Amino acid sequence: MPPSSFVIPRSIGSHGDLVPDFITNSSGDSLVQYTTGLSGVQQETNYIFVHALLFALLAAFGFILIYRGAILFERHVRHINTVGGVTQQALWAHNGSTAWSDSWVFIKRHILYAPLGKKRHNQEIKISKAHAIGTLPSRFHTMMLLTWLFANIAFCLVLPWSTFPSQEVVAALRGRSGVLAALNLFPTILFALRNNPLIWLLSVSYDTFNLLHRWCGRVVVLQSLIHVLCWSVNTIAATTDDFNMGVSLSQHLSYRWGLVGAVGFTLIAIFSIGPLRHAFYDSFVHGHRLIVLISLVGVYVHLQTHKLPQLWWLQVVCWLWGMEWLFRSGRIMYYSFTFGQMSKVTVEALPGEACRLSIDVVRPFRAAPGSNVHIYIPRFNPHLMSHPFSVAWTDCELPKASAFEFSHMSSAPAANYNEKRGPSSTDQNQPTHTTSDIALFNPPSTRVHLICKAREGLTKQLYQRAAARPDKTLTTRCLLEGPYGGMDPMSSYGTVVLFAGGIGITHMLPHLRHLVHGYHLGVVSTRKVLLVWSMPDQNCFDWVRPYMNQVLEMPGRREILKMEIYITRGNGRETSSQSGGVRTFTRRCDPNEVIDRMMQEPIGATCVTVCGPGVFADDVRAAARKRVGKGCLDFVEEAFSY
Repeated sequence: MPPSSFVIPRSIGSHGDLVPDFITNSSGDSLVQYTTGLSGVQQETNYIFVHALLFALLAAFGFILIYRGAILFERHVRHINTVGGVTQQALWAHNGSTAWSDSWVFIKRHILYAPLGKKRHNQEIKISKAHAIGTLPSRFHTMMLLTWLFANIAFCLVLPWSTFPSQEVVAALRGRSGVLAALNLFPTILFALRNNPLIWLLSVSYDTFNLLHRWCGRVVVLQSLIHVLCWSVNTIAATTDDFNMGVSLSQHLSYRWGLVGAVGFTLIAIFSIGPLRHAFYDSFVHGHRLIVLISLVGVYVHLQTHKLPQLWWLQVVCWLWGMEWLFRSGRIMYYSFTFGQMSKVTVEALPGEACRLSIDVVRPFRAAPGSNVHIYIPRFNPHLMSHPFSVAWTDCELPKASAFEFSHMSSAPAANYNEKRGPSSTDQNQPTHTTSDIALFNPPSTRVHLICKAREGLTKQLYQRAAARPDKTLTTRCLLEGPYGGMDPMSSYGTVVLFAGGIGITHMLPHLRHLVHGYHLGVVSTRKVLLVWSMPDQNCFDWVRPYMNQVLEMPGRREILKMEIYITRGNGRETSSQSGGVRTFTRRCDPNEVIDRMMQEPIGATCVTVCGPGVFADDVRAAARKRVGKGCLDFVEEAFSY
């Protein structure tokens, strides 16, 4: 590695070796010098701003790391103090009355959990019934993005304006935009990686990093275009009989490949527009990777030919991308291949145009609640395009209680369960379990189940192929990548409210099993769980019936778990029964009413989480925000906005 390019050099030195041979003693020599090399480029100032942006990145990462560490420490302390029963939870049920508590409530309500505007966040912005341009970032994400964007704009505008108008100003902007574009490539590529180490270190979702990736990429595109435009302006101004843009491009490999990189980045920006990306997602991903590769090669040749000090920045970027690809490929091979065997998937067509994918993994697979995986099915996608799905279930042996079929939808509280207070006092005398019992709290499995709704591309193809068969099933080979996510454990919360919209139930099922089984083992603080599932019609029951029946058979389920099912295409009636703690409504769910009811007498801290369509998730977010001051309430949203 050359001497650190992040350290301001003592002197820029002469760069005659970077000046074309034909630039000699013409009358336009004073103009031509600003078209190449570092003439007019304020290199020392460039490095000052590079240091400033790097410091800003490191400060942001450090702040988030401290914040996440404090949150994890609080959860750990709360878990230790409340795992014994209900009586210890009272201390954690309220926010407190200190100035810090009031400030923290304000921060959560108006910054961390707040949408950009009043309510809309994950609801897609549609330009027609069939085309959407994406979603809005949250208020906190917007503050981060605007800070980074304005910092880059401001640094590009610190130029020698005293000489304006002159080619020196344009040359300085050319150098500034090029240096900052090269720097911004680092976070752009890093944030795009599924195995980005910052995801694990900071406990920030890939969905959030993908948002940051898109905006950092737009900054790169903008600065690359400015870089090329400034070079073009000075080159045109210096045009003579012996020198023009065509001559410069024809005689300089660096300029040609630099132009290739800039054009590639521009194409990426155009093809990344929401309607195009969503309409042709599979083609977009393959094309995106190919154009990125070509563009990086162009930038690499551009930097290497002129021996520019930013070359090693790009080498680090390429090394990160390559190592992540090798790591990801290794995980895929590990879970998909063994001696003479390959993982297989059984696709079962379900009512409501959905599919159940049951994957037989060649090695034990452990997925934390809330995890997701990527699956490759070569038979239907020879280009090996992967698709993300939430892990709905993994087969493993857990204790069972008396059977209760999910088909018996009911409403009355179960035995030993108080509507407001949760489990009865018998909860205080939970049995003590051995270390071996606790070790099986989240056992590995060789069979993983996913549920997907038939939309476009692979999911629609899978459903149609399976539905066309007499037994509605087909089996084929597959590759499995993951697991990812699962970074929001709920074991330290006394009260948990799970909102699922439609296919979002797949994200909630592992949380249900985790909490109920953990309650039975006495290793979680949770004493009150409510699952709220909003669905369009009763066909959705069949998606998860076998898994839900297993949850309802688990010991301890009657003491802590209640379910409310909302069928939106109904007549407003409620059905009830006295046996299962399940209520069914044929109307739309009102998150405000549900959370108000759960917050009347909460047990310990409360967690509200949601996974579902954008409109539903935004309703739940709005209801949770309004009530963060009524008790210790945290909000978690699972989204796949990319």
